[in-house]
Formats: sequence, structure tokens, C-alpha cells
Amino acid sequence: NRLCDVINQRDVVCDWGSTHIKTSVMKKLSVEFQKELFVLNTRSLDAWIISRFKHYYMCKHWGFDDREFSSADITLENAKMFLQQRTTFYENISQIFCGNDNLLILDIEDKHFYDYIASEVKMPIKYNKQRKNERDINELPADVISKINEIVNDLFLNCSGISKDTKLTLDSSINKNLLKFKNNIG
Repeated sequence: NRLCDVINQRDVVCDWGSTHIKTSVMKKLSVEFQKELFVLNTRSLDAWIISRFKHYYMCKHWGFDDREFSSADITLENAKMFLQQRTTFYENISQIFCGNDNLLILDIEDKHFYDYIASEVKMPIKYNKQRKNERDINELPADVISKINEIVNDLFLNCSGISKDTKLTLDSSINKNLLKFKNNIG
């Protein structure tokens, strides 16, 4: 109900702060706001996994069970867990919006990202090079950066079928369903 109130008071709502939307909540929002545009931002798997580790390290807590996050949590197992969570979330999104035309999937690494979203929402969007919530990875200690890069490299070298450039999931049937929605993914 609080999310619905926020949405009703604004023209645009982006992210949800430090919380992640549960699939059940997204389903309710998609029914409540059938005429509103929903945007699924995506990017290459390697950049996304790096971002996940960076986020939890800088927040100093592990969002899943609220315990402290440390460099010991930067593991291959957790990188694989991130991939599975993304796959599950993207699959749920494809099912929730199946048959609807109000989902837009955007690759935020595309150099024309801002032009594309501006044309879709029919509003000018001012490009801001540094977003307030975006932190450069170089703000992390050098040993943490090295560990993250090592884990990401191991993931893509040792796990067959995983491409770091993948913009959606590792499941081709989920990707096929997602690419039925309007998107800027080549």
C-alpha cells in the first residue's frame, strides 16, 4: 500500500532505495498500475555481479539475512547465487507481464540508453554522469577489488555456457520470452 501511495504521488519512481521488490509485490503493482510503464534495467552479467559485491561491501550488511557483509562473502558460490536470483527474478517478470505491453527492458550500458528511454516516455531526460547512489569501484580497498575481479573471472572461465556479455539470463527460453517485450537489446 505504501508503494502504491508513492507511485500515485509521482510521475516517475525509480528503484526502491535499499530494498528489493518481491515478486508478489511486483505482481500486485502490475495489476494496480496496468497503464503505467515498468522498466527492467539490465546490463552485462560481469558488470552486474561486480555491482552486487560492491553494493553489499559498501553497505556493510548482507541484505538477505541482515548479517554483516565482509570480503569473506566475496565467493564464487555467492556469484553463482546472484546469477540464480537474477534468473528467477527475470523469469518471474516475464510471467507477470506476459500479454501486457507496459514492460520495457533496457540495457543501461547501451550508449543510447538515455535517448531511448526519453523517446519511450516522451520526456526529456537529463544525463547525469555520476548518479548519487553510484560509487566507483576504486573506492574499495585494492585487495577487495582484486578479490571481486578474481571471482568474476573464475566464474566466466570455469563455468561452461556462461558469457560475461549476456544481458539477460543464462536460460535461453527466459531470454526469448523477455525479448518479446519492447527493448533496446540488440
